[in-house]
Amino acid sequence: MSHELRTPLNAVLGFSRLLRNGTSSDPPRDLDIINRSGEHLLDLINHLLDVTKIEAGRNDIEIVSCDLAKLIQDVSGMILAKAEQKGLALRFEAPESPLFIRTDPSRLRQVLINLLNNAIKFTEHGSVTLRWSATPTNIADRVLLKFEVEDTGIGVAAADQARIFDAFVQAGEVDRHQGVGLGLTISRQLIGLMGGTVHMESAPGRGSCFRIELPAELVPYSDVTQGDELPAVLALEPGQPEYRILIVEDDRESSLLLESLLQNAGFAVLAVGDGAQAVEKFRDWRPQFVWMDLHLPVIDGLEAARRIRNCDGGSAVRIAAVTASGFVGSRSEILAGGLDDYLHKPYRPEEIFACMARHLGVRYTRNQADAADTKEIAVGLRVEDLATLHVDVRRELREALMTLEPERISAVIKRISHDNAVLGSILARYAGEYAYTAILRAIDAVRLPASSTGI
Repeated sequence: MSHELRTPLNAVLGFSRLLRNGTSSDPPRDLDIINRSGEHLLDLINHLLDVTKIEAGRNDIEIVSCDLAKLIQDVSGMILAKAEQKGLALRFEAPESPLFIRTDPSRLRQVLINLLNNAIKFTEHGSVTLRWSATPTNIADRVLLKFEVEDTGIGVAAADQARIFDAFVQAGEVDRHQGVGLGLTISRQLIGLMGGTVHMESAPGRGSCFRIELPAELVPYSDVTQGDELPAVLALEPGQPEYRILIVEDDRESSLLLESLLQNAGFAVLAVGDGAQAVEKFRDWRPQFVWMDLHLPVIDGLEAARRIRNCDGGSAVRIAAVTASGFVGSRSEILAGGLDDYLHKPYRPEEIFACMARHLGVRYTRNQADAADTKEIAVGLRVEDLATLHVDVRRELREALMTLEPERISAVIKRISHDNAVLGSILARYAGEYAYTAILRAIDAVRLPASSTGI
């Protein structure tokens, strides 16, 4: 564990010193290394917190509607580069399967990434395959999802298979492979919390196959939140009132980061370092929004929020926690403590801006080039155009998209272009942007009521 934490930390500290001292020979490369190492550290910390929270009975599962194809596409994008670096073929096999389901997408994504990363780590030659399917059950709108992650790697000896899901256990030559042996432990526990099971089959020298069976509920297309990335926020939209934002954060670096983000967008910002100062400044300055760290000196964040609520005007202010703690309780517990929302560190800028938009109605101007690209993708493909294709052609295109193989997808689109050059051009543009999910939604929406007119 010490080795795994210190190795990426050494890269973060070492390359940041080179940049600070002006002795870096390749600053963009060094920044990439720092970023990758930081992401690896975060992953290790999250693994440790997951194991601890599960054992303490504090790990919440959030069941929501999601797009299964989009989830698989995200997973493939995260691990494709690792497979290519080792010269491994990464394969996806997907017979007809539900696209829109209710599950915990973040946890399912985490498990699939864990299993695929393990497969790549312990495979030197050959391939790694992810296949999935859905089997109807005797309950209406319920299916049994089945996922398999199969590799041609070193395999696991029979003596190790009985303990491979134990914490801090790794099979094979541990010194040759990074990791702390928590991924499989977490994967089995998370799938168990969602009502599913994980099993494995393996033999030394013949690879391994991990199988997941997970119950899920089918939902209509209209229930799935559109997950497209929004263009970057540039500034506050003109014509709005002044928004005063109070930041309560005892860590100076974290405070500076949030201050810079908000000030650059045009907010009026004031920062304090403890809960008592937060209450005092709220009385004097009357901000409309407070970002509150939960672990503060003098008065902690929850107590500071309670006292602010008791002040004149305290019922109207919006208070959101931003915390690095892995044990802040469930969302319902936090909201019951007088807060309106909360985010975990590290956060993305869009999460900060979206939270304030939800609670204050703030409007932003965004990167117009990004917005134009987003609009073109959003309205360019129409369901009625795909409805003109023969059902066999739609099925062939859908099956090609589910494999995530660009050459196969391109071949089908070229055949469509022979009969409909305009539609072929639109599909080619989508495929070039890897917007496979948008095409899949349009194909499946052909079967939905006519009120669904576009993607």
